[in-house]
Amino acid sequence: MKATGGQVAEPIPGEEQRTLDRRAGAGEKAGMPELVSAAMPFFPVVLLTALLLCLAPQLARKGRITIAVLFLFVPLGFGIDLLLFDHSGVHTLEVPNFFPRGPDAEPHRWVTETVVEPAWKWHVCVMIAYAIPGLLLLLRAGRAPAVPNPLLMPVLVFWFFLATRLGLEKTAAPEEIVWAVGATPSLLVTLPFLGWWCGRRGMKFGRFVGMLLGCALLQRLPIVVWGWFATTKQLGTHLDTHVVTDISLPGIGPRQLVDAYDAWLWPTAIPHLTLWIVVTLVAGIVLGSGPRWFAARRK
Repeated sequence: MKATGGQVAEPIPGEEQRTLDRRAGAGEKAGMPELVSAAMPFFPVVLLTALLLCLAPQLARKGRITIAVLFLFVPLGFGIDLLLFDHSGVHTLEVPNFFPRGPDAEPHRWVTETVVEPAWKWHVCVMIAYAIPGLLLLLRAGRAPAVPNPLLMPVLVFWFFLATRLGLEKTAAPEEIVWAVGATPSLLVTLPFLGWWCGRRGMKFGRFVGMLLGCALLQRLPIVVWGWFATTKQLGTHLDTHVVTDISLPGIGPRQLVDAYDAWLWPTAIPHLTLWIVVTLVAGIVLGSGPRWFAARRK
């Protein structure tokens, strides 16, 4: 047996290594409110990045080049920082994820992976993340302004932030930066734009809702797929939930997770294919209906 967060987890036959790996969070580490508060200074950067990504396709050559240069300033600045200062010191990240637990379904912190890497690695991760859209915009600067695909563009922006977060986790970036660079906050920007683009294309409300539904499904698909491999193969990142022993979902109640399949199904697959689809759909209608109406009137 192994002590986990003040409780005792019984070994499960055939799952000895999984039992040894399970942790119920690390002692006095920050809870969700504290982590959100620590990440708050970085949220404006994430939202601004999402805004520029959404604006770029609709701008002419000069506007796209301007946004590309803004993106490329990030790797330039981080590169100069790496040249001037020593970043060889090792940094440890205990990758956090939160799931409701107990009869009150209180958010409980689980450490899904512990990553130890030199600090320069997460700097390089940020450099790559911003260099890619910057260079792509330079290559596409000569194209005529166009209304992006309302289904595809929000999905690509979502995947961009998801990939960046996974990279930051694997390179042991500071916890508050990792938590800020999530795909879900980008919805605050992309959902109003989705409505605007639907309006510019003359889409009726029913098709707009269909776009929201398709967008939500495509956004969550990589999370569910990667979550399966990460959990069953113990590959790490916040989507590797093999350490989660129990969960309490709304409308379902507490459940014990007895194997890797359960540890993927209940914390990842079911919430992302049900709850988060509904959240995205409702938020999209609230945030996108107004822009859709205004864009349709201006058409």
